[in-house]
Amino acid sequence: MVTTICCPKCGALNEEGVNFCIECDTFLPWTDAAVRPRHEAGIELGLSTTHLDVAPGGEASVEVHIRNTGRNVDRVDLDIEGVADGWTVVEPGTVSLLPGLGSVARLIVRPPRDATVPAGRHLLELRGRSSIDATVVAEQRVSVDVAPFDDLRVRMTPPTSRGTTRGLHRVVVENAGNHPVTVSLHGRDRDGAGEVAVDVQPSVLELEGGAHAASIVTVSPVRPLGDGSARPLPFVVVAQTGPTETALDGVMIQEPEPAPAPLREPPTTGPPTTVAAVQPAPRRRRRWWPRLLAALALVGGLGGAALAVVPVDELRDRLGAGDDAPADVVDVADGVADDGGAVDADGGETPPPPGDGADAGALPDLTVTAVQCALVPDDGELRFAVQVANQGAVRGDPVTVRATAGDLTGSADVTVDGLATAVFGVPVDGGVLGSELSFTIAIDPDEAVEEADEGNNAGIITITLPAAANQPVSLCG
Repeated sequence: MVTTICCPKCGALNEEGVNFCIECDTFLPWTDAAVRPRHEAGIELGLSTTHLDVAPGGEASVEVHIRNTGRNVDRVDLDIEGVADGWTVVEPGTVSLLPGLGSVARLIVRPPRDATVPAGRHLLELRGRSSIDATVVAEQRVSVDVAPFDDLRVRMTPPTSRGTTRGLHRVVVENAGNHPVTVSLHGRDRDGAGEVAVDVQPSVLELEGGAHAASIVTVSPVRPLGDGSARPLPFVVVAQTGPTETALDGVMIQEPEPAPAPLREPPTTGPPTTVAAVQPAPRRRRRWWPRLLAALALVGGLGGAALAVVPVDELRDRLGAGDDAPADVVDVADGVADDGGAVDADGGETPPPPGDGADAGALPDLTVTAVQCALVPDDGELRFAVQVANQGAVRGDPVTVRATAGDLTGSADVTVDGLATAVFGVPVDGGVLGSELSFTIAIDPDEAVEEADEGNNAGIITITLPAAANQPVSLCG
């Protein structure tokens, strides 16, 4: 048995016979002495403090006093439990001690300035283990308070959009700090002229440390641009967390709306004696395949995108266009002249047969004929190329083509004189990869155009997104 006393200042153990601590020379009140048996192996640990405060990227330490209370020379191994490796260490990690003697080590904490070590209190358990007897273990606990820090990173893609009625942008917010934050987003006209309206959805994001999320920004001009050149409309999106604000500048290029086609007046050779009703001239057949190839080349050139194509006939049947082919789609085997008219045996042009798109009661008949879809990771969107046709009367004003799947939507305005292709994007984030989406593809979804047949304007297709952004998109009915 041996009588020892723990130093009230440094925690070192002192054996009977000394009046001052062997480590710090503090006077020892032997009234607190304790009698302990001296075993073959024995270890005692003491700490200079049991609590540390540290900032991320900084350093704090505590002294560890180790004493051999056994009867033999012993090697003590020190380790820490309760935290992941990398930001706590004991130096030295091993000490060799003669019986009755002690040594000092340092427990050092260095939390990194990132989201891997959350802000708040962490409990560390320091252990010393005898090399003579593995069952002989001494323990001490230290609490460490890691201070919080903020690191909010915000970016907007694309910074510039173009359109006649609206532009779409995607704002990605990343919380690189070590504690949860609430981020509020709002947009406004940058110059304060009231030229644009900016809508952000969702406008509030709750982010844990190291997490990220995205919001969709819709920029709409207040007034339409009837003619002239395109004009830039600057705007700003502000991300705010607490008193800190981060502003992102963007520009929507508003393009003028297409001018309506002028009405033709019949030629006059003299004073008319009677007035005859003007009959709409039958439209000539146009070659559809150059336009389709141009649309394929456009979407095929989107960098790094995976492409899926639905055949024209299959999609037209799927969208309910009926068994009749659109007015602007002709059989290539019949022979097509350079200007789109059919060729007769004498080399002259013959008009299309009666009823081929000219007798639709002077009303247009709009329908979707083909869809292409590509995943564009750099822009954070699913890009569509939708081929549409007008099987009825000529319409000079633009019409809306839209793709919708729940909260996901995108659209473009095109003028359909025969065949036309609308190219637009639907913003998506990484959370939809590997999922299956059902999109409604529609022309004139708001029924703003009176048509000869309103039943062939929309249909549903299913898009299976790949698990990785560099894999192809699967598109089926």
